[in-house]
Amino acid sequence: AGASVRTLDVGGGTQVASRAEQLGCLRGHHVPCVRFESTGSWLLCGYGGGSLSAWSMAMPAFRASHVTTGFVPQAMLLRPAEVLVVGTKPQLTRYTIALEEPTHQPLATASAFCIDASPASGCIAVCGSGASLELLSRYMKKIGAAHVVSEED
Repeated sequence: AGASVRTLDVGGGTQVASRAEQLGCLRGHHVPCVRFESTGSWLLCGYGGGSLSAWSMAMPAFRASHVTTGFVPQAMLLRPAEVLVVGTKPQLTRYTIALEEPTHQPLATASAFCIDASPASGCIAVCGSGASLELLSRYMKKIGAAHVVSEED
């Protein structure tokens, strides 16, 4: 049996289980990406074994949903009513916030490590291996890309 991680509740002076221990997120496969939804009520975790889970922070031991992805999630972005995930497959995968109904947008990069969206325009930037950056419209249409060919460029 491994040692359990504990944190001290300063207000009450009692020891309580840490969030990681309560969620069980760190058992088994590594967790390359996590993201809170905007209210902080839900935590989404991407696992190295190729899956995603949504955890309730109100009831930390409650995993509301879990899906396999077919790739290792390496970054995710939460937008109203949807989760955008990139990883070790050349695609951007969109899920509903309940992790249902996935759709896939092909990407040029074989493995993506970062995703972000412009708050003003809704454009999405994805960067990854091969020194690539892809820009997508809020509707997932490719609108631009940059690929570094060499360090001299």
